[in-house]
Amino acid sequence: MKKINSNKSKWIRETIFAAAIVILPLAWWAFSFFYTTFDTILLGFKGYNRINQQTTWVGFENFVTVIEELTTPGELLNTSLTNSLLLWVINVFIAIPIALLVSFALYKKAIGSGIYKVILFLPSIVSGMVWVLIYSFLLDKGFQVDWLSNNDKNLYALLFYNLWLGFAGNMVLYTGAMSRVPPSLVEAGHLDGMNDFQEFIYIVLPLIFPTLSVILTTCIMTIFTIQLPAFAFYGNGGTQSKPHLYSFGLYTFMKGYAQDPGETPLVSAISMLVCAVAAPASVLFRKLLEKISPTVEY
Repeated sequence: MKKINSNKSKWIRETIFAAAIVILPLAWWAFSFFYTTFDTILLGFKGYNRINQQTTWVGFENFVTVIEELTTPGELLNTSLTNSLLLWVINVFIAIPIALLVSFALYKKAIGSGIYKVILFLPSIVSGMVWVLIYSFLLDKGFQVDWLSNNDKNLYALLFYNLWLGFAGNMVLYTGAMSRVPPSLVEAGHLDGMNDFQEFIYIVLPLIFPTLSVILTTCIMTIFTIQLPAFAFYGNGGTQSKPHLYSFGLYTFMKGYAQDPGETPLVSAISMLVCAVAAPASVLFRKLLEKISPTVEY
């Protein structure tokens, strides 16, 4: 009887311990997530009175303000969205195709592929501020151009920097997906006279399309989160004096960095509008990609 009670007591202690490990983190996550989300939703319908430093209920006023600024040329939000869309176009139509081709070259073990891997993935390892200093020195002292200090050209300088640093971001996924392509399928294609370009178009690309479709779908969200590194190059004051460098992500970052309670309701309204637009757009885009190329298992 004592042995049975001892085993039961041990089982109870182990069960309580296992439940605590699972329940406590989940409870904390649920509290922080739902409390923050609910508070954000309420805050979007409120305004801040700077005189008495109190919040008041303003209904949909913040949402109307956001939509007006988004659709009015010259407004900071309109400029931010325009730059974010430009970054999205560059990423989807320039960065991703180049990354796919380079990944294919690494997959085919082209000459120098080993050193290329180190060079391409180095920006992901070294601190971002180090690359800011290197890039600034390269433009100022190496090429001796004033692109960073010239307001007519610094947007292009930051766009190129963003492309350069983000180039190798998804190449690990591409090369990993390509490494799973069945060698027998490639060998059969080459026996039929297929060249490397045809291998990439007709075999590799269709087989890794599920991975590519996930990346393209997540790119929808990056429209509202991606930042031009203006803050890293120019600091707080310098960034505020260069509104043409704002992206959507940088806009919300700067509003949060300022810690101005008068701007918080506006940012909350922006967050809700982004969720209302980006969530269904991502789902629909994913469905469209699945129709273009169904998932292939291999």
